[in-house]
Amino acid sequence: MEGKKRSGGGVPNRAKFKRQRKHASLLNESKNIRGFLVFCNQNREDRATSQIIDMLNAHVQKYHPLPEGTQLEDDDTESKEVVTEKKEEGKEEVEEKHESKKTEDVTPSTEVKKIEHPKTSPKYPKRFAVVDTGSKGLVFIEIIDPSLQPTPLAEEILRLAEFKPHLMDTCSRLLPINKLCKAELPALTSTMKNLIPQYLSDGTTESFAIEYKGRNNPSMHRTEIIGVIADLVPKSHKVDLKNPDVTIVLEVFKSACGITFEKNYFRLKKFSLAIHNPPKVESTSTPVDPSANETTKVE
Repeated sequence: MEGKKRSGGGVPNRAKFKRQRKHASLLNESKNIRGFLVFCNQNREDRATSQIIDMLNAHVQKYHPLPEGTQLEDDDTESKEVVTEKKEEGKEEVEEKHESKKTEDVTPSTEVKKIEHPKTSPKYPKRFAVVDTGSKGLVFIEIIDPSLQPTPLAEEILRLAEFKPHLMDTCSRLLPINKLCKAELPALTSTMKNLIPQYLSDGTTESFAIEYKGRNNPSMHRTEIIGVIADLVPKSHKVDLKNPDVTIVLEVFKSACGITFEKNYFRLKKFSLAIHNPPKVESTSTPVDPSANETTKVE
């Protein structure tokens, strides 16, 4: 229809993501931000986020519970500012109503009702936070709890998906991210110089491969990035694109670059959840007798 414009090709509708942290929070160099990239179909980000957060919370609460009295540091100032703004707006509306109805007072019965009917929804300790990636079909889940490690936890969730695929039917991948940096060549080069010796040290002979994917960032070029990273790997390590010992995974989304070094990347089908959630296809064709297509061998 004329007069209506379609939304941008790679930018999500942020009206749906009121509880997400802003994308800029991923560029905080003072924090070692780790977590997961959740892949899903476009316009299903809300559903995928809800599913994976529920699954993560239930799983870690059961198998990785926090000791009693543990308090996690969460400097989510942006979310607090948003909440504060909403509270201020709410106060202004309430004040306006009270000004128009100064003679009305709250009755004791109303106060009693509020006390008798509190909200008792169960809550998990906040060990994860949702961050806007600036890309459709992609959500970042930050791990707030320092005791949780992205790769082992992702592997546990993948095994769980084998038995309960319906709980994550909108998520196609759950990729662990062990480091984030700015999506700029100098920042990426500096970060990789520190990370590579931890996984591909000089003197060892593990094979490696580099996997790169970019979204909404025209300044980063795949061939250039792969060439620069490969030159940083000690010469004792050979490239093996089919069966590498270590896979260096780079995921660029808008202004951030997610990095992980994985030993089981291809064995785990790139951390795919889709293999446990095959699409349902309804057949409308008439069943065919297999024997009707068999050919007779003439001797």
